[in-house]
Amino acid sequence: MKIAVAMSGGVDSSVAAQILKNQNHDICGITAVFFDDKDKDIIEQNIEDAKAICDFIDIKHHVIDLREKFDTRVMSSFCGQYLEGKTPNPCMNCNAVMKFPELIHFAESLGYEKLATGHYSKIIHQDRYFIAKGPALQKDQSYFLAFLNQEILSKIIFPLGDFEKDQVRQIASDFNLHTAERSDSQEICFIPDDDYIAFIEEYSSSIPSDGDIVNSEGKILGKHKGIHRYTIGQRRGMGISAEKPLYVTDINGEKNQITAGYKEELTKNSLKAVNINYMKTLDCNDLQVQMMTRSTQRPFKAHLEDNSTYITAHFNEPQSGISPGQGAVFYDDEGHILAAGVIESSL
Repeated sequence: MKIAVAMSGGVDSSVAAQILKNQNHDICGITAVFFDDKDKDIIEQNIEDAKAICDFIDIKHHVIDLREKFDTRVMSSFCGQYLEGKTPNPCMNCNAVMKFPELIHFAESLGYEKLATGHYSKIIHQDRYFIAKGPALQKDQSYFLAFLNQEILSKIIFPLGDFEKDQVRQIASDFNLHTAERSDSQEICFIPDDDYIAFIEEYSSSIPSDGDIVNSEGKILGKHKGIHRYTIGQRRGMGISAEKPLYVTDINGEKNQITAGYKEELTKNSLKAVNINYMKTLDCNDLQVQMMTRSTQRPFKAHLEDNSTYITAHFNEPQSGISPGQGAVFYDDEGHILAAGVIESSL
């Protein structure tokens, strides 16, 4: 099979390429440039590492410049949602509207049938395509892949889906891949030092003004410094003295208003998710599921109501930190993604 491998210059994509090469597939490597890093050396090093691996295993290497599209579809969207008081997950958005569709299109233009990546998840086809958690649960990336549609899922391969991270590094070492000990990337790729606020303020032409901080009854407690500086569950940075610690419990973009409350006010019993992407099933109504609302969260149980335009998830036990803009991903007990949606509100 002719397979293009998305090559980041890291150990995971390097091993994915090596595995496919060992299986006698006709493969090439593709490295995408998504944004202008302030440290130009990082981008150049990633390209050089990816090309070196391709040269080492004797396959062609291609570079594609996606900076303009990434700016519009990912960075602009990320900042826009933050300025509206939401907390988006740019990686979920990027995978669905940018990385996979663009790399698949480029691979096909080169004559390749499939795109492979170094993700630690599995793709299963049973009437429909769906993502399943792999054995490396601490490295599992299924949450970030939950908005991939059926067309994309039919064209991608995850060679590392059945591997643990230690096994991947051992394979890299066994084949003398120079990326074997390279550290994993962390945080959001386009935000230097994970400083959301500085990035949003530098990128955006207009920044939210100061506004009111109120309690759940609407009483003004103080002033905030712009809603983009706050996220649900945040404790520090409000500058308000109280008998007990105060947390951000709600962000209202239309009113330019932050609501602050005590820790118990963070807990919610349900949420509404919109923009549903169905994977394993086309109907989630009356299902008992395991779900996640953050990538690092342990799954929790919920009962779903599905009216085909949105899903309401009723939690078996109250949950905290439910943030509009984040993804709500619904799994069955086998770790298969049933569907996913964007959190519109907590209830």
